[in-house]
Order: sequence, then structure tokens, then C-alpha cells
Amino acid sequence: MTLRALSLLALSSSLVAQIYSNGPLQTGIDPISGNAISVLDNVAPPAGLGHTVFGYGAQHAAGNNLGDDFAVCNGPWIIDGIEVFGYLTGGLVPSATAVHLEIYSGGLPGAGGVPLVDANGFSLPGMPVNLVTLPAATATTVGVTAYSNTMTNIYRTLPAVGLTRNIQSMRVTLSPPLIVPSGQYFLRFGFTGVNFTPPLTTRTMAVTGDGRQATTAIPAFTVVVSGPVATPHPQGLPFRLYGISAGPNGSITNLGGNCTTATFAVGGSPAAGGYVSATLGNLNPAYLPLIVTDTANPGAGTPGFLFGLPCVPCNLWFTGSFVPWFQSSLQFQLPMNPGLCGADLWIQGAQVDLFVLTAPCTIVPGIQAEFTDGHRVHLY
Repeated sequence: MTLRALSLLALSSSLVAQIYSNGPLQTGIDPISGNAISVLDNVAPPAGLGHTVFGYGAQHAAGNNLGDDFAVCNGPWIIDGIEVFGYLTGGLVPSATAVHLEIYSGGLPGAGGVPLVDANGFSLPGMPVNLVTLPAATATTVGVTAYSNTMTNIYRTLPAVGLTRNIQSMRVTLSPPLIVPSGQYFLRFGFTGVNFTPPLTTRTMAVTGDGRQATTAIPAFTVVVSGPVATPHPQGLPFRLYGISAGPNGSITNLGGNCTTATFAVGGSPAAGGYVSATLGNLNPAYLPLIVTDTANPGAGTPGFLFGLPCVPCNLWFTGSFVPWFQSSLQFQLPMNPGLCGADLWIQGAQVDLFVLTAPCTIVPGIQAEFTDGHRVHLY
């Protein structure tokens, strides 16, 4: 789709599709209460992650602002909606009265970054977007035509206790929208009426990005961290963008094809600057855990054979260029590189049978294996 076509579409329609998520807000479901939760895993390693921070201050009036970077690598994007998240400890109802938003290109605020403008030369307002009396577009700012402030009913909590931090969603609709070419950008945000933003969260993943915070005491944006002072873990921050993109969204897709009782959980933030976490579970202690990654397209998967030897009824989601990882858990960061747009990674778990020889796949004579579902990770 051409830039002109995107521009005409932006002016003639309301754009509501999510085109970008900076990563997962929810870790899972609390098994006791049934509530959706964002877990602060404060259990010391190696049993846990040793995290220490519930959330990061974004009280704009106090000089606290947060931000995180994102890459548009299949641009241009039309952005007509921005959603950010935060909580007020003990808050039971939506409490935001203003949201402060800016998007920068070329660097961080105060370090070479320039506020992004739309096709009419308007920029996102650095002044409050009042969620009660919305401002109209002026000669210098994008107009905000609608907003929502809702309780997500996702609770920021410790592994065992705590339902006092119900995370709120704050979403604004922009008119006219921003038309954003390919490149690297930084979303800055702060609140009035909401105090803290939780980090991105995925089980077993200690480092989830490079979100940043500026405060009155430290006005330059520095990386937010959680965990031990000696070995802190940088954290990403949750936000979503809405509108139209020129390419498919990032995704993690379960491709099926397993022939094992082992489980395989794959999650993360499938974007440039994001991360992927893969964990095997329900393992046979007599087997050797294995995770296989591949960047070559396996097509529809390869049923029946592995290296020409019997492998039924497994479906194999890798080619001869695969990389083996003899471990039960694998986590890695994705570089902040707009050139990664559209890249794919295939990942599959396995259990290798070195002794009993009852697994369905023969890797080489005398060594057998069974495989989990395969997953395709597609980057924005």
C-alpha cells in the first residue's frame, strides 16, 4: 500500500486494529483466585528471578515519566491510537485524569530526539491530554478525539499474594493520525491520577527490554531495572499502538505436531528489541532435554522422517540448518534493528532418549527422541 493510499485511508476511516504490542502485560492466571496476574517473581534464583520492583513511577506532576523504544520496520504505519498502562495502589475504579504522550525519533528526549509530527505538521501534545475535556487540534498538536480509561482486571502481584494493584488501561484516539515511516522511535508517557507502570512479564524471563524513566532527581532517561543491585535486570514497559501497518503483526504461533507428553511454552515480545522465552515441562528424568531453533523455513513441517530415519508420528519444524540447545529453558533478546522486520524463527522442544530407546524418532542409530509442538515466531 502506498503512502498516499494510507494517508487517504487515514483521513476517511476510524482505525481500531492493534498494529503493535511492546510485550505481554499478563504472566498468567492465579490458580487460587482465578484472576489474571502480572507476577513480581521475587523468589531468589535459581528457583525464581529475584525481581524487586512492582512498578515504576510515572507521576507526571512530580517530574516522573516513563518510555520505551519501538521499531517500525514495515512502514509506513498510521497510528491513530496509543494505549499505556498503570495502576494506583488500592484503586478500585478508573482514576486517570490526564495522560502525557510524546513520540520521538532520532534518539531519546534531551539526547537528540525530535518529537514526531503528523502529515499536517502536528505533534503529540507534551501538555496533558485531559481525559474529561478533550483538546481539539491546534496549529501545533494532534487532536485527541476519544479516550478510554478502564480496569484491565490484571493484578500486579507477588507469586502467592496481593490483589491491591489492578492495572488500568489508558487509551487515546488521535485525529488526524500520525503517519510513521520505517525507523526507530521512543514513546514517552506519564499520568495524572495513576502512579506506577508494571514491567513486561514472562515466566522464567529475567530481562524483558530496556524501558526508561526520567525523574526530577535524574532528568535524563535511564534504564529501569529490577533485581539484585549487583546484577540488575533491565525491564521493558507495556504499551500498544493502533491503526494500520503495511505488513503483518508480530506473532507467536503454535504449529502443532507433537509426539510427546512433555510441554513446551513459548512466549515473549516478537519485535525488534523484544525477547523470546521457551521452556520445556513435564520432562522424563531419564531423557535429555533439547530445544531446537532454526531461521530457515521448514515449509509445512516434515512428518515421518528425521535425517532419513523413522520419526512417526512427530512433525518436525526445522531444517538441516537448525541449532541445538541441550537445556530445558532458553531465553534470548532480539536486537533493536528495524531491519529485522518480517524475520521468522522456528523453535521446537524435544526429549532425547539415550538409554531406553522407546522414543518414536531415531536421530542416529542408538539415539532416539520425541518432539513437542513447533512454534513460529514472526517479528513485527
